[in-house]
Amino acid sequence: MNGRNPLTVLIQSTTAFIAIAVPAILHAETAYKPRTLADYPPAIVEWVVADFEARLEALRADGAPRSVAELAKWGACPDADTDAYPLYEKALRQTPYSAQLSAVVAATRRPCYQYPVSARDLRDDVRKQFLPELDYLGEMRNMARMFSSEAGMLAAWGDTDGAVDLLCAGFNFLGHHARAPFGLMHLTRYACQSLIVNAAEEILNRVNLTGAQLERLNAAVARAENPDALAQIWHFNVEAGIDANPFSAMPSVHVIDAVYRAELLLLRAGIAIERFRLAEGEAPASLADLVPAYLPKLPLDPMNGAPLQYTRGEGEFALCSVGDTGALCADPLQESDVPNQPKLVVAYQKTPAAFHEMGIALPTREPRRLSRAEKRAVEVVRVELDFGSLHVESGIAQFSAGALNGGVAVLLVSVSAAQPDPRELPLMAAFFVKDGSARRVNRVAAELAPRLEGAPEHITFDRVRDAAY
Repeated sequence: MNGRNPLTVLIQSTTAFIAIAVPAILHAETAYKPRTLADYPPAIVEWVVADFEARLEALRADGAPRSVAELAKWGACPDADTDAYPLYEKALRQTPYSAQLSAVVAATRRPCYQYPVSARDLRDDVRKQFLPELDYLGEMRNMARMFSSEAGMLAAWGDTDGAVDLLCAGFNFLGHHARAPFGLMHLTRYACQSLIVNAAEEILNRVNLTGAQLERLNAAVARAENPDALAQIWHFNVEAGIDANPFSAMPSVHVIDAVYRAELLLLRAGIAIERFRLAEGEAPASLADLVPAYLPKLPLDPMNGAPLQYTRGEGEFALCSVGDTGALCADPLQESDVPNQPKLVVAYQKTPAAFHEMGIALPTREPRRLSRAEKRAVEVVRVELDFGSLHVESGIAQFSAGALNGGVAVLLVSVSAAQPDPRELPLMAAFFVKDGSARRVNRVAAELAPRLEGAPEHITFDRVRDAAY
C-alpha cells in the first residue's frame, strides 16, 4: 500500500466496504436476500434487459476489448499529462482538506481517465489485478462529499460561479470513473452520483443561475453520462475470462443501473427547462419544446423507454421517472417518498437563505462578514461533522467562527426556538482550525466563547446530518 499506515488503510478499506454493503444490509432487514429481476414488474425488467442486451451487442460489433491487452489500449490517454487517474490517486494522500480538494479539482480538469491495467498475462492471478484498492473506493465517496458540501456553501454565500465550478468538477469526476471497467467502482460511483446530483438539485432550487452557468452545468452533466457503462463492464469481464457473471452478488443490477441513469437524465432535463424558462419567460409546455435547442433529443425514461413525466405548476415544475415500481408519480409537484422513484422538483421562486436539505441557512440580519479564513474553518468543521467525528442527534446546530492564536476557533452550539440569542445557547463542542485541519478543543471551550461573543457572524445549520453511514 505504498508505505501507508496499516491502520489508516484498514479504516479506509472498511469505510469503502460499508459504503457499498450498508445499503444492501439495510434492504436485507426487510427482504433477507438480494433482490432479483423476478422481484420487479415484468414490463420494467423486459425493457431494461432488452436495452442492456442491445448495448452489449453494439459494443461487440464496435470491437470492444476482449482481453487484458486490448483493454490496456482501449481509450488510452495520449500521454501522462492528460490522464486524470494519477492525480486522483495522489489526491487520496493529500492533507489538509483544502489541499485535497484542490488536488481533486485539478484531476477533474484533465480530459482523459485510464485506470492502470497491465497487459501482461496474469493467468490465475487475473482477479487480483482488477480489484481496485478499497481505500481508493472509500475516498471516492469522500471526494463526492467535498464537491457537494463545498458547492452548497459557496452558493449559500452568493458565489454562484464558484458553486457551479465545483458542481462541474463533480460531474467530470463522475464521467471519469464511468469509464473504469470494474463493477465495484461503478457501485461506488452510484453513491457518489447521488451526493452530487442532490447538491445540484438543491442549488437549482435555492439560487438563480445565469444562462451561461446553466450551459456549463449542462455540459458537465452530459460528460457524466455513460449509458453503456454496465454493458462495458459486463462485456470485458466475460470476454476476458475474468468473471462469467461480474454482478452475481447483485442480480438486479440492470434495474439499479437504470434508476441511476434516470437520476442523471432528470437533472439534465431540469437544467434544460431552466434554460428555456430564462430565455422564454416561462417553462415549456412539454418536453418536446426543449428539442433541439436545449436537449439533443426527447428525454426517455431508462426504466421503460417512455418520455419522462413532466408537470408544470404555478411557480415550479417537476420531472419524474416511473422508477423500479413502474408506477406513475402520485403527486408530481411533491417530493416522492417512493423508494427508487427518481424525481426532480424545481421552484421558480428561489430562496437562497434556506438551504434546508443541505443543512445550511444564512442569518436574516446583516452581520459582520466572515473572512475567507473563517469561512474555510466553518467548512472544514462541517466536513468533519459529516464524516462522522461528531454525532448530532437532532435539532438545529449553530456555528460561530472567529480568529484566535493564528488560526480560527469554531464553536458549535445547540439552538432552541425559545432561546434564540446565540450568546446564551448551550455549547456543544469547540474546534480550533489551522492549516485546514480541525482539532477538538472542548477543554478550553469556556475560554474561547467570550472571545468570540461580540464579533462573529452566526451561520446556522438546519438539521445537522448524522454521518453514521
